[in-house]
Amino acid sequence: AKEPTSAPVVWAAMRVPWLLLASWRLSGSMAAECGMQDAATLGHSSRSNGAPDLLSLVLHGMRAASLAPTPAFNLHDHFQLAGAVATAACSVSDMAATSVEVGSFAGHTLLFSAAVLRYLGTQEGPPGRVVGVEPKLRGNALNRSAAQLQRRITHFPAKAEEMRVWASRQRLRLFFEDGRHTYASTAASFDIFEPSLVMGGVLVMHDVGCCGSEYPGLLRFLREHVLRNGSGYRELHFPVPTWESLQPSMEQELVDMLEASADRRSFSRRHVFRRMPAEHRYLPPCAELCASTSNENYNRLAESALARGYQWSLCPNVRVFQRVGADRSP
Repeated sequence: AKEPTSAPVVWAAMRVPWLLLASWRLSGSMAAECGMQDAATLGHSSRSNGAPDLLSLVLHGMRAASLAPTPAFNLHDHFQLAGAVATAACSVSDMAATSVEVGSFAGHTLLFSAAVLRYLGTQEGPPGRVVGVEPKLRGNALNRSAAQLQRRITHFPAKAEEMRVWASRQRLRLFFEDGRHTYASTAASFDIFEPSLVMGGVLVMHDVGCCGSEYPGLLRFLREHVLRNGSGYRELHFPVPTWESLQPSMEQELVDMLEASADRRSFSRRHVFRRMPAEHRYLPPCAELCASTSNENYNRLAESALARGYQWSLCPNVRVFQRVGADRSP
């Protein structure tokens, strides 16, 4: 499939405005409107003129979400989701617009998104609300979360196909597709929710990167529907700091939170975070790690204390797109 005609937007740096949502709007310069920060400073959580950097959003979100397990949401994915949530809040001024997440597992990304919205200062109504569509959430992390986050989350114990009437009445600023990962289920989910995604709204898709080979149907849908010419989407990329650029205390906190969210899972721990010995500096490229996810070499890499840790945590597995035009399907 061909890439979209509009060039992908690469965010070499980012700073999110510390403004009320009512004053945010989509303008001719997305970078200027949604803010910028020198990528070299991403490893240092700091504020200037009251504006939180992207790392601050990630830390705040991960602290809130650490109660809930996540199968395969690594550090890169958290940065992309934080950027997506902030961009959606920045780009869509409609105060009635909300966000929906299809496939919430145990609520990790629901809590993460709600915490990011709270940190950004959005109101607790639709602009600051995250709707999760999941037949049965694992565990009780949502019930144990802070009250101010619970007020921002609505969970529908339903399948995507049962949400058609609800979705038809919504205006969505963000649509996060993380459901069953087959071609048919993804197409059905898009058929229900995508028509409600407003201009400037943001689409997030999980498991279409490093783990993509495990879901060929999902990747085929991405190529045919989102990446094709005339889809009306442009891809967004948000900066992720290297481990070396982080302050030691911040690195340790991120490691601990990644390990905590993985260790609390009751099923296969193949993505458990592994610490890298300080004297060991070689990291295999993501292409090698990701290509090994479905073969026996994967176990060799995992046991080497290289894969399921520092390097895998930076391998892209989430892709973010923004609606910038109408679908021009033939």
